[in-house]
Amino acid sequence: MPENEGGVFFNLQTLLNQDYRGVNIAVYALATASLAFSIHKIRPVSKFSKASKVPDHFIKNHETLKGVYTGVQHSPVRLLINHRAPIYLPLWHSSKPPIPVKLWGVDIVSGNAVNWLECVAKGQKVTLKPMGRDKEDLVSTVLLHLPQAGTKSMETLDIGQKLVELGFAQASVPQPIKKKSLESQLAPAIISAESCAKKYRNGVWSDKLPPIPFYVTYWRKGSQMTINALIITANKFVQFLTFALKKNLMTKILFNETAVTEAQISLEHEILLHPRYFGPQLLDTVKQKLYTEVEGTCTGKYGFVIAVTTIDSIGAGLIQPGQGFVVYPVKYKAIVFRPFKGEVLDAIVTQVNKVGMFAQIGPLSCFISHHSIPADMEFCPNVNPPCYKSKQEDNVIQEEDVIRLKIVGTRVDASGIFAIGTLMDDYLGLVTQ
Repeated sequence: MPENEGGVFFNLQTLLNQDYRGVNIAVYALATASLAFSIHKIRPVSKFSKASKVPDHFIKNHETLKGVYTGVQHSPVRLLINHRAPIYLPLWHSSKPPIPVKLWGVDIVSGNAVNWLECVAKGQKVTLKPMGRDKEDLVSTVLLHLPQAGTKSMETLDIGQKLVELGFAQASVPQPIKKKSLESQLAPAIISAESCAKKYRNGVWSDKLPPIPFYVTYWRKGSQMTINALIITANKFVQFLTFALKKNLMTKILFNETAVTEAQISLEHEILLHPRYFGPQLLDTVKQKLYTEVEGTCTGKYGFVIAVTTIDSIGAGLIQPGQGFVVYPVKYKAIVFRPFKGEVLDAIVTQVNKVGMFAQIGPLSCFISHHSIPADMEFCPNVNPPCYKSKQEDNVIQEEDVIRLKIVGTRVDASGIFAIGTLMDDYLGLVTQ
């Protein structure tokens, strides 16, 4: 008699191996029931177009729903979200309308909210966290995912909180709220956003509340300007220190210890701002974008912008028709650098070849032809690194060396300046360290 004979698992195996139709039906029925339960639980092919279609357990567990913002339903204002099922069936899902969504804890009270949504959220991906139902409307939070220009990262905004912060909506948090729930996490954020909107008189609060006292306005502006100045100063100091440690002699070139032509002049620039930046920090965003867009660029007429020193004024924003973007004219002062013919400068050699050498003078690139290098210096391609060497080998110019040159010509266009230099003059050539 086999060792396992008579055991429970042996008897079960023997039963399954025999051709009993009832056993097969029971097994298939159990598998089918499990599959049906799983499909009912996760609804992989269901596209919801009404709140009544959303299962109760989805709302109870705040199951994440993904979709795309398509527009706004008026009277009352509801967000229209094109829900995307995990498994997309084009012929079936494309015929269903978007689901209307009421923002949890938020009442939209300004028509500017509709304009903001149309400009910022139109066609963008969103994530819903269902909280309940209001007739055929789904009550939910809506997270907006905005792709960042030039990067693969995404910026996520809570639409309800953002509208309250801009003063386009008011907080309407239902009471009571259970502790340690999703509602208890969302309510403080919404109330805080409304406090911020009231503090700065954003949106509807500019009419509902008395004006901010002038001394409070000046105090806020002064504090913010002081903080910005400290941050900018710290950033500039770190940049300068890093640059000076890497190329210690470049400090002389940039800060006019040699004969570099630098000047502080008044310039103008237009900042194009996306509506997503509208809010209490709008002016700070305009300033930051000015530094980013201007510093290190070349104006052509005035040369390279080394650093923005002061911002004189930020004009009134002009809304672009059909886009929603706003253009802010900015007047500022900056240190600029533009070389002139006959100027003698110190530079760092960046490349050496048989046709000549390239040198860098701060942001300016300069080419020195082999015809403009003294005749007693020859190109030596077989050494590492390649260099120009005098016949007595007492004068060698290679990459990373500091040389003194004279500019004999410049070419200026809208995006840059290129210079031609020479070493054929007195006191020019390799600078002794």
